[in-house]
Amino acid sequence: FQVIDHMDAKWLTLKSGVSLDFEENETVTLTVTVTDSGEPAESASAEVTIMVTDVNEAPYAPTVVNADDLSVDENDAGASVSSLDAAMDPEGDDVTYHVDDDRFEIDSGRVLKLKDGMSLDHESESYVMLTITARDSDGNESEATTVTVHVNDVNEGPNLSGSVPTVAADAGKRIDVAINLTNLFSDPDDGDAVVRWELSGNPSWLGLEVEYTTDENGNEMAIGHLRGEPPTTGGDSAAAYKVTLTAKDAGGAAGETDFYVVVDDGNDDITGVDLLDANGNVTVEAEVDENDASGVVLGEIRVHDQDHHLHPHGMHKITVSDSRFGIKYDEAGIPWLVLREGVSLNYESSRNPDRTVEVTVKAVDINGEKDARGNYKGDDESSTFTILIHDKNDAPAAQTVGNWWVTVDEDLDAEDVTSAGSWLEFQLEREGVGDDEFPAFKDDDVRNNSDKLAYSISSGPSWLQINPGTGVLQNKKETVPTRGVYPVTVVATDEAGESASARFEIHVALSDGDDRDKENEDPEIRVTSEPGYRENSGERRVATFTVTDEDQDIPDHPYAIKTVEIVSIVNADKPDIPADPGNPGANEDVFNVEEDASTTNKSKGYAASFRLSDPIKSGDTWTFHIIATNTAGPGQRSTLDRLSHEEVEEIEMMVKVTDGAGGVAMREIKVEIEDVNEAPEPELGTLRGSVLTLPNLSDNTNPVAVKQFEGGGGGG
Repeated sequence: FQVIDHMDAKWLTLKSGVSLDFEENETVTLTVTVTDSGEPAESASAEVTIMVTDVNEAPYAPTVVNADDLSVDENDAGASVSSLDAAMDPEGDDVTYHVDDDRFEIDSGRVLKLKDGMSLDHESESYVMLTITARDSDGNESEATTVTVHVNDVNEGPNLSGSVPTVAADAGKRIDVAINLTNLFSDPDDGDAVVRWELSGNPSWLGLEVEYTTDENGNEMAIGHLRGEPPTTGGDSAAAYKVTLTAKDAGGAAGETDFYVVVDDGNDDITGVDLLDANGNVTVEAEVDENDASGVVLGEIRVHDQDHHLHPHGMHKITVSDSRFGIKYDEAGIPWLVLREGVSLNYESSRNPDRTVEVTVKAVDINGEKDARGNYKGDDESSTFTILIHDKNDAPAAQTVGNWWVTVDEDLDAEDVTSAGSWLEFQLEREGVGDDEFPAFKDDDVRNNSDKLAYSISSGPSWLQINPGTGVLQNKKETVPTRGVYPVTVVATDEAGESASARFEIHVALSDGDDRDKENEDPEIRVTSEPGYRENSGERRVATFTVTDEDQDIPDHPYAIKTVEIVSIVNADKPDIPADPGNPGANEDVFNVEEDASTTNKSKGYAASFRLSDPIKSGDTWTFHIIATNTAGPGQRSTLDRLSHEEVEEIEMMVKVTDGAGGVAMREIKVEIEDVNEAPEPELGTLRGSVLTLPNLSDNTNPVAVKQFEGGGGGG
């Protein structure tokens, strides 16, 4: 402790770097003495007791036994490395131990080890650095202890990096099968190599001879030759052998692989095809649940052939008559009859009244020749099996339900609606509609009269109700809708509790009551802008108008806007000239779109110079722009060239809007062609090549003629 001056006072403090430990002393008693500077000096003392507050401290760093000499052999899965001394916690709390490498663990006996199944590889890493800590029950972590674990190099056997295919041999015929032994095995140890190969389990007539050579790049190669001639009589003339090929390095470590050698003394005919059940018994029937599309395995297919199945004589092409079924081979090469994955059978719609399907399985000996189509011509046998379909509950499935429209008298009051269905009633399940008796929800059990559906509304307007048994939708008694679009979700539930939902919309419009087939108002057109066209200015907007229809904010309502079009475009200066583009003598400038709407002549005259934009939609009002545009093809004169003030000063257009009830609105729009100053264009004299020769102007007898587009004057 020390006494220091601080803020005009004396303070008792711990010296820098000094702390107290509650576990050693819960209190510390001090004597503080104060001495003045008089002669003689006088002093006074006081005893002070310091209370040490206990705090939770982290455990002490763990200690690893033999930490400077830790090692483990490579490939030793789950090997122990060392042990830990018990780490002390100042408060005596329980301590757990942790290592930062997921391949290692510290078990309940404080043994540092590799996890079960984990091993190290000297060639990949010759040592591993580990950080070990201890934690108390509150998560306080000790200082880290770092150790190095060396990975001991161990002589490892050659690793298999390939496989040997099945060797097929015919009795009495010598074989010589080459195997690239260099590529078949590799030794993981640096500088080590395979020096010896051996066969075991082989028949007496088969041997292995190794030939050492080099490849095209000068690399050493070891080629093994399986050589021998099977006998024509006795057991070895038709037999199968599981042969083991062993590779050993200079230290004697070994690696091995198995392959088969199959001998046949001649191709035998197929004598039958059987279906085996799960117990291996021959059967002619298999079972499957309807709607199971998981790739159901129906049974093993066994082809009776005395030839071994690994020999070409004993191999077969197996086909199934029904494309919904197939043959699947397991890892052992055994064929199984399966219902293809993604395919299911339906109990209710089966064409067979017995709810079964018959399939024919055919096996062909592939050792025979092929025909022109590539099909094997070898011996074959077929068998027919019956697949029994089990009935299961079919969940309902929602179909497509279209939107519905209804027009209601705008003066209708709630008290006038004295019964349900007075202004809305339709049936989801309309029997007799085409071939589908249940267009809203499909359930094969219902179709088969073995199930029923119950209908309910999960979301929709408050004025709507549904008959749970029939699916008939009606307005409720004493309810009146407002104009708008109402989303509806109907749920159908079968007797097993399976359900499906269908969503659609009911669109409600209001009529004036006199004619329920007529919309309240015809569409209206309002011209909002007519900026006109400035000649030679390229593509640009020349007019803007809006179309308003009260039902336009109800999507797809039959009374909403149906068409918006420009029906005529004429030169306002020449309105009386007949429009007849088919007549070569006619003036196509006055072409009338409406009169010739059935022809292709809309691309002629002024009609080819304008188009309507796509609508900009906002509620019941749509905005359209009329755009001056070039519709000419490559190499043709631009249709915008027709919009020259010298040729036409004003164009009149007629816009027509038609709604779904036949209501029509028409509006004339005028487009003025604004004049701009244009440069003069010379009428040239004579041209020689690319040089213009001007005549002698001194006598003023042959002046150059200049065409002025403007009407005179003006600084061109």
